[in-house]
Amino acid sequence: MGDLIRKFGRKCFSISGIIRCRVGRRSTFDPTGLRLRTRWSADGGGGGRGEEGAYSNPVDALQEYVEVPLLGANETAFRPSVEEIRAADDAFRRLPVDAVTGVVNVQDLQAPSVPEVCFIGSSNVGKSSLIKALVADRKGVKIWISKTPGRTTTLNFYNFGKVLTLVDVPGYGDNMPENYVQSVESYLRTRKNLVRTFLLIDGAAGIKDVDKIGIEMMEEFGKPYVTVMTKIDKASHHQVLQNLLCVKQYRNDKMPSAFEQVFLVSAHHGFGIALLQAFIMYVTGNATVSPRI
Repeated sequence: MGDLIRKFGRKCFSISGIIRCRVGRRSTFDPTGLRLRTRWSADGGGGGRGEEGAYSNPVDALQEYVEVPLLGANETAFRPSVEEIRAADDAFRRLPVDAVTGVVNVQDLQAPSVPEVCFIGSSNVGKSSLIKALVADRKGVKIWISKTPGRTTTLNFYNFGKVLTLVDVPGYGDNMPENYVQSVESYLRTRKNLVRTFLLIDGAAGIKDVDKIGIEMMEEFGKPYVTVMTKIDKASHHQVLQNLLCVKQYRNDKMPSAFEQVFLVSAHHGFGIALLQAFIMYVTGNATVSPRI
């Protein structure tokens, strides 16, 4: 099958082997007559919580639709084995968690003693839901998820034992708090033990103008960050694939400080959570994987 020219907004892609693509906003074209899965399954097909699916990468469920690798051989990738993901996931889930919430000024905190990772994104990207999935409903730890965007207005720290800390920061866009610059930007600029920032993009909607706020901010700071596409269960495989290709193209053009691999997750169904936990354990120095990164 020859190259199919896919147009996303103003950008065009020549991808050999895509078996279905959207033409315009409403119609679809299927050049082979084959049908893609309309939704992510709870088995291995969508990175679900079965024995194999629990430790799979949701990107693998999309690879069958393209002949070219979704992560090229010249790109850096995090490719742990199933055993390594399982071990990191088990270690992550055994860690006790306590929360320090309501922080506005980083200066009010004690000097950091463990590596930190933080999560940023627009106000309705599913940030708190992802944090809750990572915390895994540990006893005594409450994470309130509101249907109203922008309810997180302060920095919230979740300490995993004495080995790492997850930081949930207010979202940008709708209902962005007035102290955003004082609180979030100050934290991102000055926190010395911040080893990685995870920038969240809605996997069902793709990159929107509001997402460029976070991207431009991270590029201005020059700090390493990782792109995570959330809510993949809210869209079909082909929609997520299209959005992933757009994110990859935008990364190549506008995101030189971003890690080359894009993580796909569903906080609701658990797709991709174990892999993301393993990556967090790895970048904070709490897990060892074979040299595939």
